[in-house]
Amino acid sequence: MGRANGDLRDAFAQLCEYTRQMHVVQHNLRSALGFIICAGNVRMFHFGHCKIVSSNPMDIATHKGWHAFIELLVNLSLCGDSQISCDLTMNYVPDLYFWQIDCPDDDNSASHNKVTQYYFTNVICITDRLCSHHTCHQGQAYHES
Repeated sequence: MGRANGDLRDAFAQLCEYTRQMHVVQHNLRSALGFIICAGNVRMFHFGHCKIVSSNPMDIATHKGWHAFIELLVNLSLCGDSQISCDLTMNYVPDLYFWQIDCPDDDNSASHNKVTQYYFTNVICITDRLCSHHTCHQGQAYHES
């Protein structure tokens, strides 16, 4: 039991490091999901802006736990980009090697009638946090007039 807890702590530390690295290179990521399979148990983690939330352990050796894990994978596979924590106002344009950010010009963010598009190619400073970049990237942005 003690070693399994140590393995879980080690796996969690590794998952946190991978998540931090994802936020460093994936600029449009609002939060991240991950899971750990350790000692026959699966835990799902949501890495948000301010905290990390964990599911209860799912014992995949039992029918109930295995079913819950498969249901989780199926539900995740059905999610759209906005549901899996991608910021849809920020997109990478691979052919031109730049990021495009759409910013509403009015206060009514629900309408998005007028949008100014900003572009950046170089990230000057990246946020090096565990949970999320929390929209704190600095870069040289410009927009077309």
